[in-house]
Amino acid sequence: MNNSQSSIRGVTTLAFAISGLLLMTISVLLMNRQIHLLHEVQQRTYQHEQARQIAEATVVKVQNKLRLASWRDIWISDPDQDGWLGVASSGQALQFNQWNGRHKNFPDSPFQVLFTNPIRFDFNYLQLEVEVCYSALCAVKAHLQQTLKLPANYTPPNTPLTVLNALELDGQVSLVHASDRYVATVRGSTLKISSSVEITDLNGTRRAKLSGDPAIRVPADSPSADQFFRQLMGLDQQAWQRACPLLQCPSGCNAIQLSAVLQQASCIWVKGDLNLSGYQEYGSQQAPLLMVVEGDLRPKHNTVLNGLVYLKSPHSQFNGQDAWQLNGALVAEGKLEINAPVKLSYQKQFLDAIPQLEMSVPVSGTWNDARF
Repeated sequence: MNNSQSSIRGVTTLAFAISGLLLMTISVLLMNRQIHLLHEVQQRTYQHEQARQIAEATVVKVQNKLRLASWRDIWISDPDQDGWLGVASSGQALQFNQWNGRHKNFPDSPFQVLFTNPIRFDFNYLQLEVEVCYSALCAVKAHLQQTLKLPANYTPPNTPLTVLNALELDGQVSLVHASDRYVATVRGSTLKISSSVEITDLNGTRRAKLSGDPAIRVPADSPSADQFFRQLMGLDQQAWQRACPLLQCPSGCNAIQLSAVLQQASCIWVKGDLNLSGYQEYGSQQAPLLMVVEGDLRPKHNTVLNGLVYLKSPHSQFNGQDAWQLNGALVAEGKLEINAPVKLSYQKQFLDAIPQLEMSVPVSGTWNDARF
């Protein structure tokens, strides 16, 4: 009997020991699982943030290549075409028409980004806006855009200054023109140029400083504002507004906002006053500034503008001591008064590239919400 009781106690003790060991093992497994789940959540959170960044970009198809064109110029690529997500440098592009991306660490994750070719590319390129997806379906907005170029016979202004209305120059204004070109083209009835205005050609040769100077061209025709715009800018105002991004600032636009748009577009329409901080340069020989300002242009000291600037304000004034320079051509639709140390220099190299610029125009009725 005693032996039987001892055996039972031994079995019970062993059972308790085994149970304790099992409980400890289960606890360790549960803890490891929790750690794994926490790590997975952290990874998914990271992936979510990565997806959010990617989703802010825009996919553009150019000549059978997909390109991400965003403010940060991010590119997505899958060089091995294995369906795994990869972010590459801006010098690479996709060489294929269709791509399916999943995060390689979580191949079974419901998150995916799909880029595809749902419709024929009858125009220059297809723009896709990518949305973040957390299901098997991914919504993609597709929009056809057509490349618009200036007419083949368009030529930029060949004088540093062209004015439809009145022109008054005073103070330390400097006009630099090509030797075989006019200094300015003025169609308005009022033309006042004070003796303090310096007029030179590109070689530094000075000209007379009189309102009746033969270097001041006064055409006989008197076009309307719309005709004047088309003559100087190559397209009518409606086409320009469709083709160029609109920067609209009720309280005034600044240099940061302007630079952000110019990184992505070859032209811009500013609706509102434009305040430019000093010691900055806008436009280059390869990418000249092509800008319409429907408001007051306010450059600060040592601002340099390279390209073609069109002022639509009924009355544009530049006063004060801020010295700034425009290399190319300045066009004013309204009355223009300059009484400041401003230098307007006709520089052909900043205007030659303008007729070759391409502007993207959305094709009406081509928005498409596609789901895959």
